[in-house]
Amino acid sequence: MSRMLDASNYNTDKSIEYLANYEKYFKPFLNKDVRLLELGVRYGGSLFL
Repeated sequence: MSRMLDASNYNTDKSIEYLANYEKYFKPFLNKDVRLLELGVRYGGSLFL
């Protein structure tokens, strides 16, 4: 069962469409040790998301 990411509790500008892509492309990395560099974090909310 898929669960959509909820950005409402984070100070981020990520839209629902953007978050759907997060789920699609990052799902293979779930429960794996990953190091990720995110550029252009604005207020930083998407880092916590």
